[in-house]
Amino acid sequence: VVEAFNQSQNNIFVNYLTMSGIDQKAKISIAAGDPPDVLGIWNRNIPFFVQCGAIKPLSRLSEYGIGPNTYATAMRDIVFYGDVQTCAPLATSSMALYYNREIFEEVGLNPDDPPKTIEEFDSAIGELTTFDQDKNVVRAGFLPGDPGWWSWCWGYFFGGNLYDARNGKATVNSPENIAGYNWFQSFPKRWGLKRMRAFQGAIVDNPSPYRNFFSGRLATTIQGPWLPMFMDQELGKGVFKYGACPFPVPASLYDPHAPYGPIEADVLVIPEGSPNPDAALEFVAHTQRQDMMELLSSAHAKPSPLANSSESFKRDHPNIAINTHEA
Repeated sequence: VVEAFNQSQNNIFVNYLTMSGIDQKAKISIAAGDPPDVLGIWNRNIPFFVQCGAIKPLSRLSEYGIGPNTYATAMRDIVFYGDVQTCAPLATSSMALYYNREIFEEVGLNPDDPPKTIEEFDSAIGELTTFDQDKNVVRAGFLPGDPGWWSWCWGYFFGGNLYDARNGKATVNSPENIAGYNWFQSFPKRWGLKRMRAFQGAIVDNPSPYRNFFSGRLATTIQGPWLPMFMDQELGKGVFKYGACPFPVPASLYDPHAPYGPIEADVLVIPEGSPNPDAALEFVAHTQRQDMMELLSSAHAKPSPLANSSESFKRDHPNIAINTHEA
């Protein structure tokens, strides 16, 4: 994407640098008055940077035809702070339930009709889980702690929220959150804590965080759109037969047109003190073009953060479940 921009005109040259600890280094460089022109950080950094006055508003992107309607509905709360655009999304991730189609077929579940509600999912988990003669778990239908990267999300699937922004109150102990974490806590109760720990702590050859799912020890997992890319790298292209669907919710919340799932994004910002803010804005606008966004999103095996995606993007995408992530 940077190369395409540099080749598209002769007035600006972008030098692309990657480094670790970018959010910490960004804070130091901005505070010292010596930031780069453009910074790539994570959406979770944005509230802090906005409240500190560390980044410039991107309102002038409207001159390039970019505004709220440019972005998918669920992305707008990430990109806008009130009516002000604060960042420009790049690679976007949405989390879904991935499942092993062959295991579904083995136990008589239809892989083309995965569970939609928690009630259906609980029933499926029971059918997908297998034990040895000593009642030790051999294959788990699902484990919320594998990989355990989104430990804050479970209450949301039950209609909860962690914070009431309008009233400025934490809502961690809401009935919905308690229901979500009761469900989370049910897993060691189903099989016994020792048995579950023994399953999770078993020595396996592959140290990958996807090891249990890829090996068939785990029938389903909550994961992001990048998962098939690692399947192809570790197992060979097309070897693993997978499906993905929105993560199930209680039947009372289920709406086929409003799936639930955590989303996150890498974002570009223009820091206060940017030496060339006009040139920076032109480059940021270039990254938000549909062709550039789809080029980057395909390379990352991720959905596009834009409101519209081309048919070729969805048809040729490396993740066959991209429509689930886009939804």
